Amino acid sequence: ARDLGAAHGFFSVECQACLGLGKIFMAEGKVEEGVEMLRHSFTTASFNENDDATYEMPVLRFFVDALLDTKALEEVTPLVPRYRELTKVDAGGELGFEALHSVLVTARLHEALGRPQEAAREVRALLVVTLRDQASIQLFRAQCCEVLGHAVRQLRILDSESGDQDLLTEVALVWKSLSV
Repeated sequence: ARDLGAAHGFFSVECQACLGLGKIFMAEGKVEEGVEMLRHSFTTASFNENDDATYEMPVLRFFVDALLDTKALEEVTPLVPRYRELTKVDAGGELGFEALHSVLVTARLHEALGRPQEAAREVRALLVVTLRDQASIQLFRAQCCEVLGHAVRQLRILDSESGDQDLLTEVALVWKSLSV
């Protein structure tokens, strides 16, 4: 599909094929190949036939995670604000999984750049939004719990031994309210 899309100028096909290959490579532990496929997917996302950001947001979801995982901070730093911007537009002001995930990657970026206070501020914003928008949360409770689980696993500020214990308690309380 990738070759077919590239040969005939169907950038959306090429973008989706590279996204799929990147996700597969990452899952198999072939990080370098995975990041390269995700990078190519991101590059072709902006050339899609619709000339809009339809393909950019789903690619960024996986690409920014991969770049943060590999500590490619220089490359990921400008992409995180773009991802946040796209998730707000896509959600139409309503809470959604992508919007929550974009807050999480913003917190991860702040932490990776040595700004734990900013990371904690993003986590608290995530909790406030989650508690404020309980009606929307009912529609995707499992995904919200997934994002909070990723936050606990990926952020040092939420480490059970060395992290911010007050913040960890706040996360646990929100998680509990979601599981009721």
